[in-house]
Amino acid sequence: MTQKPWSSGLKGTFAASMFALTTMAFPAFGATPTTVSEFNTKATSGQTAAQKPCQIYKPGEKPQAPGLDDSWCPVLVLGVTLDNNLQPVGIVTFVDLLVEKREDKDGLRILFLEYPGRFSPYAQEAIKKGIQEAINFLHREDIISPDAPTDSLTLVVTFPSRGLTMYGDSLSATVSVHFALMIAKALGAEQGKYMKTCRALTGAIGEKGAINAVGGIPYKVYAGAINRIPHILIPEEPSQTDDPYQNPDFMRVSFVKGLKGAYTMMTDPCNKTQITEVILPLPNPPQSLQPLHAY
Repeated sequence: MTQKPWSSGLKGTFAASMFALTTMAFPAFGATPTTVSEFNTKATSGQTAAQKPCQIYKPGEKPQAPGLDDSWCPVLVLGVTLDNNLQPVGIVTFVDLLVEKREDKDGLRILFLEYPGRFSPYAQEAIKKGIQEAINFLHREDIISPDAPTDSLTLVVTFPSRGLTMYGDSLSATVSVHFALMIAKALGAEQGKYMKTCRALTGAIGEKGAINAVGGIPYKVYAGAINRIPHILIPEEPSQTDDPYQNPDFMRVSFVKGLKGAYTMMTDPCNKTQITEVILPLPNPPQSLQPLHAY
């Protein structure tokens, strides 16, 4: 069986084949759940603690996530895929995140659901690294205490695009930033802070929370433009594979160096303008690229 792979960056693989993904051991459930419905069934049957509604968005500002209950937090992802002519094009999609606080302290657990969509092993490793850097950031900035019970948390990631596989590491920055706020709230911190959907972030998490270069920035910026996302955050470090581009008149593109700056920007009110503008020539829009979401 073949499929068109989905990449969160041009560094992802474009070979038309399905990766066989693995999940981390999840002893609290016995058999590891692989779908949202299985996870929710086990949660409602008493095998997990009660799940609270997503708390990282203000009421009325949470992006729509069809098919998921209120406990899941949808997160915008900028990526690159292939059009019908097998040419790279930008895309805006979602991943969905959930944080569950358990009664035990058996260690931080991370679960990647295998349906509707999947994550390649490389994407999973990038996300897991980003989560650890997010926790380090929370400790470093004294947002949570050194003895905060992160070992009682289960973090769940799902890709709701049926039959597709997400490759690459450029989603790791935005997933890490959103998980940072979700973890903080689950542990009783940052109760008055919220993510803002007027912004989208792309980048790969490196050592000490650095946000490293990723490919496909011109495609991602254009995808953000046609989806009317007014503010895009990109790594300060440029990709050596990208052509120059220019951000459209109605949107801003800002550099970010690391998790601290990205976390601050992603939670700032949408009318703030203390940013660094990026002005470069924009490529002609691909004819086959159509908006996936209207904002």
